[in-house]
Amino acid sequence: MDTYKKKMSQQETAEEMNRNTQHLYLYDYIYLFCKIFLFIILGVMYYLWIGNKEVAEAYENTKETVKVSVAKATEKIKEIRETKPSIPMVTSR
Repeated sequence: MDTYKKKMSQQETAEEMNRNTQHLYLYDYIYLFCKIFLFIILGVMYYLWIGNKEVAEAYENTKETVKVSVAKATEKIKEIRETKPSIPMVTSR
């Protein structure tokens, strides 16, 4: 009789754990669905407000600006090297 009661107790515990796990999976699916829905909404809003063409233009403008800035910085560095000779270090004895 004790073995039967023990098996029934274990069966009830297993069923309870199964129900709890099913609830957790259900909540995970709801969370996943809401996240996907949110990303779809954000993607549509991004596309409508900013648009694909403006993003490409902004990328190209940024790329050109960086190229120009790098070229200017390189020229400045060359000018500094040419105009300022190195000063020999004087050591006192």
